[in-house]
Amino acid sequence: MYAFPSAPVFIWRTAAALLLFSVSAWGQATTSVRGTIVDPSGKAVAGATVVLANSESKIERTTTTDTLKTPHAYAVDFSVGRELPKRFSLQVSYVGRFGRDLLTQRDLTQPLDIVDPKTGIDYYTAAAALSKLARTFALANNGGQPTNFYSAVITPAQISSVTASMLGPTSQYWVDMLPPLRPGATRYVDSFTTTPTSTTNVTNSLLQSVFDLYYNPALSVIGDEIVGLADIDAYGGLGDNIGSGSYFFNGPTGLNGGAGKFLNDQAFSMYGWSSIGSSSYHALQATLRKQFSNGIQFDFNYTFSKSIDITSAASRVGFSVYGYQNIGLVGSRLANAFSPNLARAVSDYDLTHQMNLNWIVDLPVGKGRRLAHDANGFVDAFIGGWQLSGLARWTSGFPFSVDGGQRWPTDWFLTAIAQMTAKPQTGIYHLQVPDPVTGRPDSFVSPFANPSAAQNDFTLPLPGGVGSRNVLRGDGFASWDMSLAKRWKMPYRESHSLQFRWEVFNVPNLTRFNAQGVGASLLTSLTQSPASFGAYTSLLTQPRVMQFALRYEF
Repeated sequence: MYAFPSAPVFIWRTAAALLLFSVSAWGQATTSVRGTIVDPSGKAVAGATVVLANSESKIERTTTTDTLKTPHAYAVDFSVGRELPKRFSLQVSYVGRFGRDLLTQRDLTQPLDIVDPKTGIDYYTAAAALSKLARTFALANNGGQPTNFYSAVITPAQISSVTASMLGPTSQYWVDMLPPLRPGATRYVDSFTTTPTSTTNVTNSLLQSVFDLYYNPALSVIGDEIVGLADIDAYGGLGDNIGSGSYFFNGPTGLNGGAGKFLNDQAFSMYGWSSIGSSSYHALQATLRKQFSNGIQFDFNYTFSKSIDITSAASRVGFSVYGYQNIGLVGSRLANAFSPNLARAVSDYDLTHQMNLNWIVDLPVGKGRRLAHDANGFVDAFIGGWQLSGLARWTSGFPFSVDGGQRWPTDWFLTAIAQMTAKPQTGIYHLQVPDPVTGRPDSFVSPFANPSAAQNDFTLPLPGGVGSRNVLRGDGFASWDMSLAKRWKMPYRESHSLQFRWEVFNVPNLTRFNAQGVGASLLTSLTQSPASFGAYTSLLTQPRVMQFALRYEF
């Protein structure tokens, strides 16, 4: 509850206390300001403060709270083993790991989801209605053909055609939350553009002005609804036909001219750690083991598992990634801090199936062996005593998401991943597209059978939404390494020996593509060309490597 003195009470929806706070605006001469973080009931959270310090024009923002908890995990294991004939054994296990109170980075000043006390409609619902109408216009401009709206443009004629009936009940949200016209004014306008608004219906002029601030191509676009909100709440873009000044959202004027009801006056974004993270891992593991006998030893392990969390980044990892300072790491994006569980999905590292095999085999060749068992010492020095060992691994595919690009529907600083509207056909596809310069075929590998159609299966999330996290599967990992070795005992001293090793990594030169390493943003993105959408740019595997070693031990 966000209460303004002598003003209506506004409510936002939040899942935890120390997300939201308000600090009065302060000038250059201020040395420090201390504010209080409140819970949804309006009461101050004990021990929770925010301090903004200004020293020699350098601003430092920090948050402290005594509600942070030590992250902890629960382990649950259950195993059943059985000895089998001929030195075999079988073990079947359940393995569970449950992380709780995990440190998770989120925006502590995320723009608010304020509820209209008259209608009960919240901001996300009202803004989503605007976005849906804009998408209807964009679809019409595209001839009704599917589009992901990333490059969609709304025309001035469409903006001027917006009416209350097009937005339904949510139109009342803007009427209730914004002030009435001042004396002498007859219609609302967008102060930043010249888009005409209705001269006969005040409500429609308000809705057209709001819509223009959200979707006029000169100001903002579909998926950038947070910019439209700032145009009203922070920059004062809503005006009237007599130029009487800006119309900010209802509430006290304060020191900032009425701005800052949704976006924090001090910082549109402020990231901090919260103990809201959780993770769950369940696995069925089966291991078949053969102890060394008759020159053979091996372990074979199969795991069927599922890992779920709301973010997958380690707490030691910073927020920025490469040159994209405001998109967050692949697994760390929490685009809606009020509803963190909207991001709950399989972990970035989830693997449904895993198989591992390791073995050691003494080759049955040489003196006393099955083959050439009568070989003399000289021949046995060359053909006997060889040992073959190896390690193989195979996994099912890693999950991946589609990046929404440089669009901000909910948070000022953090983009959301794209929303999947239909599941595209995925796999490993070797495709070709004409080179834009030479016209010659340009080959690439894609997880999508039809990249252009697949891109249209994703769209920008609505305000309050976080997109579809880890709903697709790319390539998995595979490896096969082997070693051939032989040891010679030195005739002059038994404790001295010479060992030769030939090691080969990735024996069959397997290739596995990295679905989580596409492009500069590390994700398949709506910003990519439709023809090459999702094109792989990196590998999970390394090319085959051989190495030889000769080692003398004493």
